[in-house]
Amino acid sequence: MKIFRSIAVLCCVIIGLALSGKVYAADISVEGTGSSASVKVTGVPEGTVPVFFTWTEAGGQDDIKQANGVLQPDGSYTYVLNSADHRNEAGTYKIHVYIMNGGTLSMIGSATAELEGAVVPLSSVTAVPVMQQPIDPKLITVPASKTPLPADAVIDPLNPFAEACAIMDYKVSLLGSATGCVVAVDKYSNIARVYVYDGSKYNCVLSNLCTTGKNHSTPSGIYSIGTKGYSFGTSDYTCYYYSGFIRGDYLFHSVLYRPGTFKIKDGRLGRCLSHGCIRLDINDAKFIHDYVPVGSTVLVY
Repeated sequence: MKIFRSIAVLCCVIIGLALSGKVYAADISVEGTGSSASVKVTGVPEGTVPVFFTWTEAGGQDDIKQANGVLQPDGSYTYVLNSADHRNEAGTYKIHVYIMNGGTLSMIGSATAELEGAVVPLSSVTAVPVMQQPIDPKLITVPASKTPLPADAVIDPLNPFAEACAIMDYKVSLLGSATGCVVAVDKYSNIARVYVYDGSKYNCVLSNLCTTGKNHSTPSGIYSIGTKGYSFGTSDYTCYYYSGFIRGDYLFHSVLYRPGTFKIKDGRLGRCLSHGCIRLDINDAKFIHDYVPVGSTVLVY
């Protein structure tokens, strides 16, 4: 299954910045293939570390990410832009680079990248059912911190969740699924990912932060997607696009909105503060609701 199409982009922006009476020039080059792009910055003022802010143009910064650049032997700094960190959206990505100047962030350059990183809706993908031999659930439901990192794992040093994602990929590879789809949640790193089996391996088609149960109260185990619905709530909040996975008592659903509206009441992600359900960005919740079939395997650990 070929989800992404390769594309390369090269751009250079030179912007002068006055610091302590000096003018610095930052050169930014972007070269990308498929769903990722490598961003390189040279001419960074000595003693500073560039900070990268990236987002999709279409989203209006609703998916903005921040990360520090990584120093290279030649004195440049690099950052890897991945569409998987931005809901796998295709199109134009904005890249702004800043440094800390006198206690405030000052922009030293900007660039754009075109990524063909859109997710193919699962409804148009032939997900091949995969059945594995029965295994001890304890092998894959233990926390990631107690799971050895696979020897062949490729870790992106720029992604603070790369190791957790690699371990999740390994755990999912051991699973079966009646639909060929798996939703996996690491309740310690607060990461949720959706996988589709293509006949030989599972491919991750969605990856983002989530919020899990307070004090890691979301039950660990292997479950399956069940009841689905548009919304539920109380007089205090409304949640959208829910998909149940444990007897209907635990759900994937959106973050909390003010009752009957789309005004966010509590949009925090990457935390352990729910009553046990898995809170997601509303777009991610809708993706699971719309495209992950009932009966798909769910892994929580």
